[in-house]
Amino acid sequence: MNALEMWLVSYLANALWIVPLIFAAAWAAARLAQRLGPGPAHRIWVFALVTEALLPAMQLHLFNIEILRLFGLSGISSPVHSRTAITFSAFAGGHERKLILSHDALAAIATVYIAGLTYFATRLAYSLWKTHRIAMRADERCEERVADRWRTVAAFLSVDAGIAESAEIPGPVTVGVRRKLLLLPRGFASHTAEDLDAVMAHECAHMARHDFLKNLLYSLVSLPCAFHPFLWLTRARLSESREMVCDAIAAEMLDGPQTYARSLLRLASAMLERPQVDIHAIGIFDANHFERRIMRLTAGTASSGSVLRTLTFVACAAIGFGTCASALTLRTEIGTEANGLTGRAMAKEEAHPSMPVLISSKMPEYPAEGKEAHLSGICLVGLTVDQQGMPQDVHILRSLRPDFDRNAVAAVQEYRFKPALSEGKPVSRQIKVEVKFAYF
Repeated sequence: MNALEMWLVSYLANALWIVPLIFAAAWAAARLAQRLGPGPAHRIWVFALVTEALLPAMQLHLFNIEILRLFGLSGISSPVHSRTAITFSAFAGGHERKLILSHDALAAIATVYIAGLTYFATRLAYSLWKTHRIAMRADERCEERVADRWRTVAAFLSVDAGIAESAEIPGPVTVGVRRKLLLLPRGFASHTAEDLDAVMAHECAHMARHDFLKNLLYSLVSLPCAFHPFLWLTRARLSESREMVCDAIAAEMLDGPQTYARSLLRLASAMLERPQVDIHAIGIFDANHFERRIMRLTAGTASSGSVLRTLTFVACAAIGFGTCASALTLRTEIGTEANGLTGRAMAKEEAHPSMPVLISSKMPEYPAEGKEAHLSGICLVGLTVDQQGMPQDVHILRSLRPDFDRNAVAAVQEYRFKPALSEGKPVSRQIKVEVKFAYF
């Protein structure tokens, strides 16, 4: 398995359990912060999304010297006959559980993951291209009364943006990064002035917050975990909270939340018969939580003092810190295990020479006396691999029991290596080997 495949499978293995852990913590923190309004909850879900995508990569310790050597980045090739171990460990010096899979199996997992990643990236690129095409074909010759109302609303939030009509969209949407544009469906101008103001205020809030650009960045950041159902749930919560933030801004601009909520209900009923279009845009009816948005508007936001805000912040920070610390403590690592049998060579941390490569090994004999005690464990053996790849000065560094130690030394003396290289020439090198005994 090459370095890229190993990195991808390690990231995937960590993401499988880290993403649900982060989602659960974000859900709890958002519940605590819901009395403070939609803004704090939205920031919690943004942090959760970014953490879900980045935290699995922080598990990989890519700059550790031994990991670099393991990946072949320091001049060490993989053993001729090897399997790959997925190691699950908790806390330094804790017990390890390993699942041994063949290189072919893990290479297949990496291939499927890359194929999925390519699919999601292609779908994102296609939706962006489709959105751009719709915006380019839109008609910016709107009715004068509609254009006047838009200029008034945009000026209120100091937004510089255009307005246009399109027959290719089901509802109002905001597009554009450098040149922001409000797209209205064809014939949307026939709605009442009150409903038009509600739509314009909401979409203008999106523009003032640069939500189109932010949503694009969130899509790019979340691509590595785009396969994960819990990331989909996080994206949905983020979208819902974003719409609630813009609802609150729009309600303040108009005649209050009750009037704005009535406009939303009328507009939603008019949008029911329109087909959905898969484009990358921000719209007033994006989130599939319309009922909760209406309930939030009609219920309002309870007043909260500075003490409550501080306590809520501290509680949310504690949840976030505890979750991230737990995720960094518990880890899943991918590494090669020579011959999948008796151990892995562990070099002392030196820049030169390279590591010896184990090409053959011998299973240690399990002592007869140990069967009665059902003893399992590891002997740590030190040795020097000479220029011919032969083990020399084999000795015990960490003892298990005298009879186990003798068998471990005898087994390691039968090992054969490709010698370490320095400037292309074979050299002697001291290494350590773990010899494992397991009773079945």
